[in-house]
Amino acid sequence: MMITPMPAFSAARTVALAVEFEVALSRSLAECDCCTNASAEAIVASTLEAPPEPGPMIEAARHAGTLAIPLVAHMKAAAERTLAGSADAVHKGATSQDVADTVLVMQVREALGVLQPLAEQLARHLRDLAKTGEAIPMTGRTLLQPGEAITFGYKAAQWLAGVADAQLRVEAEARRGLVLQLGGAVGTLAALEGKGAAVASALGRLLGLPVPAAPWHSRRGNLAAFGAAIGIYCGALGKLANDIALLAQAEVSEAFEPRVEGRGGSSVMTYKRNATGCQQALTAIGPVAGLVTTLITQLPLEHERGLYGWQGTGEILSQMLERTHAALLALLPVVAGLEIDHQQMIQAMGGRHDTGEAARLTRAILDTFPGN
Repeated sequence: MMITPMPAFSAARTVALAVEFEVALSRSLAECDCCTNASAEAIVASTLEAPPEPGPMIEAARHAGTLAIPLVAHMKAAAERTLAGSADAVHKGATSQDVADTVLVMQVREALGVLQPLAEQLARHLRDLAKTGEAIPMTGRTLLQPGEAITFGYKAAQWLAGVADAQLRVEAEARRGLVLQLGGAVGTLAALEGKGAAVASALGRLLGLPVPAAPWHSRRGNLAAFGAAIGIYCGALGKLANDIALLAQAEVSEAFEPRVEGRGGSSVMTYKRNATGCQQALTAIGPVAGLVTTLITQLPLEHERGLYGWQGTGEILSQMLERTHAALLALLPVVAGLEIDHQQMIQAMGGRHDTGEAARLTRAILDTFPGN
């Protein structure tokens, strides 16, 4: 399937956020008396009047090895044309990785803003399925074989619990891990004249980012943990897609994706009704577990700044979030229009009628994840 790039990770947005970081840094430096107000004003005005072109800037970044090098050169030249001597205040106290990491954090925050409404919408549909199916009996299955009876509401409630709990984990790791990075070359804020804490606080306020106790560019567990949470969420989406696809098998025929003209058929076997949305979702999330592993392998960095690893974190997280986005878009219409064959569920029960405490457990899950 086609994975659509998210705007937050586009070249234009990457450059715009890097500019936002540098402009906010200049204002923070002036606020903390680390540069003159005139210098900060010259930097801000010259940059906003003539912002860098994203295409050439990204090409220059590929040559330089990091976006900060050509961006800072551009900003220094523009500032110096506006006010002699102001170039010294451009990027003062920061290093290239500060820009890269903080921009990535802001990009992930923006991407989550796109994902969250979709995740909440999916959870609402699952709550509806759990409520309407609370009393509908069906066969529970263990090891892909018929087991004791459950209710469809309980099955849907378990789907809900999986995605809702995983969503809470993503939100928690985002709050904990999406924080400002400002440390300078070795993370000591040495160039900020003992005012590093004040500059970081001002910069975090301007960018809307929490400020950690110390720079984190050489210990990246925050991003690895966030990535792992995304991986768990994708696993919950995969569980949902897998179950629906299995229920849609011709020999089961208990639940189906909604009928849509031109979708779910076969070019040869015209009688088929394929679980196309589930297929697309599973295809989208397939590589995510491997990407989580890659994030973890990047953790043993060398000394105060690593040679590699951090440069690729943005690409990895963007892929993970874009694949999550694609899976959500594929599953939303499936769950919203899921067709249930109640009679087929009852017929397949083979005389098993005791659903145990399925109804109570369904209500307990709904109480735990009540939604908005």
